[in-house]
Amino acid sequence: MVVLLASLLGPCSANENDDPPRLKPSHGYMYTLQPFYTYVQNSGPWHAFYAITPYTYFNIKPTAFYGCFTIPKLISTAEYLRDYHYIEIGPLKGRKRINPKVGRALALRMIGIMFTYRAHRCNCPHYTDYLLYGTTYGTPADITYQTISADCPLYYPLTSKTNVWDEDFTLQDYYGNKIKLGKPPQKEKSVRRSRSRSKSGSRSGSESESESGSESGSDSDAYSVSAKS
Repeated sequence: MVVLLASLLGPCSANENDDPPRLKPSHGYMYTLQPFYTYVQNSGPWHAFYAITPYTYFNIKPTAFYGCFTIPKLISTAEYLRDYHYIEIGPLKGRKRINPKVGRALALRMIGIMFTYRAHRCNCPHYTDYLLYGTTYGTPADITYQTISADCPLYYPLTSKTNVWDEDFTLQDYYGNKIKLGKPPQKEKSVRRSRSRSKSGSRSGSESESESGSESGSDSDAYSVSAKS
């Protein structure tokens, strides 16, 4: 329900020229689905997704009509978002987000892997919130976003300190069933900006890069990703 209220208040975006739609990395978005698609896919009435770079995003949908599984894909904004009015739904004020680097790295490791999907309990807003906050926020009051199911692989929370780059890191459900993820991406470089003031009072800007993997929460696109259908 909180996400739905945010969707009503959030800024609406649409592609008004030939440029690919641009997203904010590590932010969540949503758009409404067509009624027929909502019915046959049992996945409506709206669809949430997570931006990995300005022009690619993590996307899930059922593998088949009324499917119980999903295989996340990396989608190009030029491929799919040109004709959609989409809005930003996260991160929301009052919710503690995880380090964006953790969310992006995990999203990349999930691409192409089969996961559990439930229409109301383990669906696109669940996956989007998990990548944003490391947990889900479903409630019994919202039929489109119920509390998490025991067989959902997002059952155990993440933190900014979770080492999702470890090859042995897995997601698991309440019963301890583990899902092996894809190959870890390289850690993103942190870009630090420093300013020095000269005696004349002028400022000069300098940039230095490190691979410390700092938890500053930068949304910069520090690496390139190719979208695959």
